[in-house]
Amino acid sequence: RGGPAVCTERGEGTGVRSLGNRWSPSSWSVRTRVTVTATLIVALLLVAGSLIFYQVARYTVLEGLHDQGTHAITDLTTLVRTSDSRGQLSARDTEFTLLQVVSEDDVVLATSASLEDYGPLDVPVPRNPGRAVYRTLKIPGKGQVYLVTERVRTAGGWRIAHAATPIDEFNRYQGIFIGMLVGMSVVGTAAVGYIVSLSVRRALRPVRVMSGELAEITGRAPDRRVTVPGP
Repeated sequence: RGGPAVCTERGEGTGVRSLGNRWSPSSWSVRTRVTVTATLIVALLLVAGSLIFYQVARYTVLEGLHDQGTHAITDLTTLVRTSDSRGQLSARDTEFTLLQVVSEDDVVLATSASLEDYGPLDVPVPRNPGRAVYRTLKIPGKGQVYLVTERVRTAGGWRIAHAATPIDEFNRYQGIFIGMLVGMSVVGTAAVGYIVSLSVRRALRPVRVMSGELAEITGRAPDRRVTVPGP
């Protein structure tokens, strides 16, 4: 009376036990503790490995786009600088086929066939001439693109050159790739937990046999010997 209330439940064959101790690791069996510990360690390793692998793969893809975009914008600016192109442009790169040249007054001077019906791309003008700017942009009808922009000087004035490639396919496969990594991590963690649980159960089987024999010896056969397995 007057003391703190304790929530308890009646355990099978064990009388009454506190619900607070039910989930305490100190009340777990050796098998449960080893399994949970090993599973958590493997889960952390798999998650860390998946994150590192994803970042490396993503960096590799973006680095490839960066290098390819650099070559594409270099070819385009060289053409614009020497001839101040007008009209339709032909793409030399099979990936960076979205080309556009705009004047400082936002007038489209030259464009590839894939951007023929489009106005000037709405992106900031690079501050430093000759230094390309890399970004991702969504173009209506073209989806997400990887865009390289450079400001170049010509005989007729400053020009803004754009070279881009669609990356919707990359984004789509990126989601699938992330899903595969998550799925493999979950399956790997579950498999390790199951294998560890079976291994610990098998390893502790001789201990359970010895415990059973000790229980039979108590008060019944004091002269009986406990069978000690080789392992």
